[in-house]
Amino acid sequence: VINSEGFGVTIFVNHNADFNKGAKVTATIFAPNGSIHTGKATTAVPSVMTGKFIAKTVNGEDNTYWYENTDCACGIIAGSPFAAREVSTPQMVTETAKEQVASPLTFMSIKAYPNPFSNEIHLKIYTMDIETPILLKVYSVNGELIENRNDVTYDSGDILLGRSLPSGTYIIQVTQGKNIQVERVIKQ
Repeated sequence: VINSEGFGVTIFVNHNADFNKGAKVTATIFAPNGSIHTGKATTAVPSVMTGKFIAKTVNGEDNTYWYENTDCACGIIAGSPFAAREVSTPQMVTETAKEQVASPLTFMSIKAYPNPFSNEIHLKIYTMDIETPILLKVYSVNGELIENRNDVTYDSGDILLGRSLPSGTYIIQVTQGKNIQVERVIKQ
């Protein structure tokens, strides 16, 4: 059992992360150089994986149940060389990753909450890189740039967005160096 309390835990693994039958994991697992694998689970003793799992390959045998936890502070962009949930966004927002996701020392992720929202949305940026500038863009679902900010830093805390936006679907894109994180949000 890893993190049964459900805290926002991120685990960085240099190579492979292998879990045996009965594994119960609630975490973000980032294995950029290897795989995440579950094996030997049975109907009587299944494996339950909750969170986000990012690696070159992510797979499990029968009786492994994978649940995405949108509260996990991580994400991956479409076109990345890593396996994970891919986000559908306008073409201009989902620029293809030209190189692999950065090392754990420069890993960056975002969390937008509550989603959907009615007044404003809180954006938290999690990064270990305190030097590389952070760019924040908000797009309409049609790809129109609504907001463009370059005043965001690693210690900006909660960034409030969306107060003046009409109801609709929006794409938040946060870029730091080669890291690009995308989150789709809905204002009701």
